[in-house]
Formats: sequence, structure tokens, C-alpha cells
Amino acid sequence: MKILAIRTHWHPVNTPGSRRFESFLNFLAKENDVTLLSYEHPNHKFNIKEVSEKSYSNITVEIPKIFYNSLYQRFVGKLRMSIPQLDGLFSFGERILNQGVELCKKNKYDVIITTYQPITSLTVAHELSARTGVPWICDLRDLPNQFLPLGHFNKEAKYLNNIIVNSSGITCATDGLENRLVNEYQKKNVKTIYNGIPESWLKEIQDSSGNKHNINFEIIYAGSLYAGRSLNILLEAIEQLALPSSSKKLIKVRVFGNIKASVIKTYTDKFNNMVIFEGLVEQKDLKELYQKSSLLVNLMPEGHSAAIPSKIFEYAATGVKMLNISPESSFVSKFIDNNELGLTTNDTSECSEWLLTLFKSWEENENKILNCNVPGELRLFTREMQALTFQRYIEDILKNE
Repeated sequence: MKILAIRTHWHPVNTPGSRRFESFLNFLAKENDVTLLSYEHPNHKFNIKEVSEKSYSNITVEIPKIFYNSLYQRFVGKLRMSIPQLDGLFSFGERILNQGVELCKKNKYDVIITTYQPITSLTVAHELSARTGVPWICDLRDLPNQFLPLGHFNKEAKYLNNIIVNSSGITCATDGLENRLVNEYQKKNVKTIYNGIPESWLKEIQDSSGNKHNINFEIIYAGSLYAGRSLNILLEAIEQLALPSSSKKLIKVRVFGNIKASVIKTYTDKFNNMVIFEGLVEQKDLKELYQKSSLLVNLMPEGHSAAIPSKIFEYAATGVKMLNISPESSFVSKFIDNNELGLTTNDTSECSEWLLTLFKSWEENENKILNCNVPGELRLFTREMQALTFQRYIEDILKNE
């Protein structure tokens, strides 16, 4: 197959959505002719000298010169929910579309693939498919109304619905999104392809596994602290622990993510510097941090219970126990509970009792990390399986075009 992939920016650092789409492209490029139409993000320059060292070296990359202004991008981000058309008018625009038309004339592509969010690449693909007749398949990692009650559409959701009307197929990351696309958007040819982890992680982690000494009882949370995500249950549970102060000092809570300064100040003031905020880190560094920790934390508010973040599979691959502060009925909670990977709770006292047992076991085992079993079914959630499923889906769609 000859494939034209469109995304709004090239390889931003440490974003799950980027890793998902790149895994598709890397796999597809092994047996297909793949072109990526993108542009240089000013903070993450595409370095052609590095391409040969990476697995996407056999992907042709087309990078047109376009105007980029970070202040404008932030402004558009705020306006997108009210006037979503603006997102594509200036930030990606006609220059990308015109280059896409020329590429389609020269290369006779079999299919166009895109990812969402943001909506810009979809706007371009929608028009490009209409002009050239090349089938278009869209991977929707999120929906702009996915956390609203069923049947509720905001302006971006309505705009998205108008754009994807001529797509030949849609993939999404969760069963909940698939149900909404079928029932609310009346879309056909929708398929769920879960998020996942690189298969290499499983082997690397298993090869380097074994209980490691750690002078501190490290609790790690990687992610955001907004839209209902809160560490309060964990931190209040630590405060309730019936431990001498010398033992409590060994408990370190580390947060990795892009956290607002105002949120950091709130936690610092309320919990007396109990949390160490360390910003964003590369995925390869996160893996090592996860492995050396004593406990990994997942936060999922009630309204986000349909989400299935790839972080859960990253956590599970390490064998480190998880504290899951999430709705009990969610896919994530069932995955953790069924595989006995840790505790799902929304109760401070229950959390505190469990933490106390875990901490005492850690002390009794001479500060060794007590790993749980890595579930065998995790292989179903690898990037390689994800990408293979996506390729087969494309092939099935094209057979019926």
C-alpha cells in the first residue's frame, strides 16, 4: 500500500497520542510505502541526521514551511471549543492542504490516515479526500464530548461530526468511544484498538526484574492533576499511617507531569511539602523510574471512567503494585483487580490500612520492592499488536471501497 499520514506536528516529546500514531507508522512502513505530511514544531525540531538511528527511518517525511506563533497557538486552543474552524485556518492551513494535493497527484496513494486530537489534521484530510478521492481513515484517541452526558454535543463535537462524515473508517482507543461514535455520531466501520506498550518493554523488564533495594519507599504518579484527578486520598492516607516520624520520612511521593504552578502550591501548602513535583520526563526514563518505585498510582475521576490510558499497561509491565483511585466499574479497575495488580479504592481509611501493610512488608524484606506478577494477557496490549490490528483494519476497509 501507498499511505499518506497527516498529523499536526512531528514527534512532540512524551505524549501518549504521539506514541500511538508513531507505532502505527513504524509498523506500516515495514511493508508499505509511508509518507508523513507534518511540520516542525518549534520546540521539538525534526533532525534529519537522527532519522537513520530510529525505527521510522524508512518513512518519507514532508515538512512544508509554515508560520508558527506560540501565542497564537495558545489563543486558538482557547477558542477551539467555540470556533473550532479557526484551528485549521491558520495553524495548519492551505499550505499543508495544497502540498497534500500535489503529493496525491505524484504518488497515487491508496489511503490517507490521520489522528485526533487536535482537529487540524482531520480538517486537512477531510478536504484532501474530497478533492482527490483517496479514502481516508481517522484514528480518534478522544472525543470532544466524551466526558459529557450521552447525547450532548459541544461545538467542537458538532464540527468533528461534520468533518468525519466522509471518512471511510474510524478507529478509537476505547469501547466507550466506539459506542458513542456508533450511537451518537451514527458512524459505521468503527473499530476499537486499545492503547498499549512497546513489546520490548516486557522482555527488558523481565530481564532486569528482581527485587531491588531502595532506601526510600517511593510512590510515583505520572500524569495530570486536573479535571477531577486528585492525590488527596493518597496523601491523607499517608498522614493517617500509624508509623513513627522516622519511618514516615522514608515515604516519598513523586509526581511526573506538566502540573500548573498554582496546583503545586496548593498541594505544597496543604501537605507540607510531602509531594515532590518533577515535571515531564522521557518515556525511556519513566520506565526505569517505575521499576525502582515501591508503588505506582493511577487517578481516574468518575467522569473519565471510560478512558483506558496506556500508562496502565506501562505500570502493569513493571510488576510494581498499583494504587488505583478510580471508579470500580471502569475497564482499568477491572483489569487491575482481576490480575491482582494492587488496590482499587476511593476510601482514605482503606487506602491507609493497605499502605501500612505494604510499607511493613517492604521494611521486613530489607527495603526490597515486592513485585506482583506481570499478567500474561499484557501481550494483547502491545504497540505491535495494536499496529498489526490497524493495518488489517485498513486492508479490510480498502477491500470494500
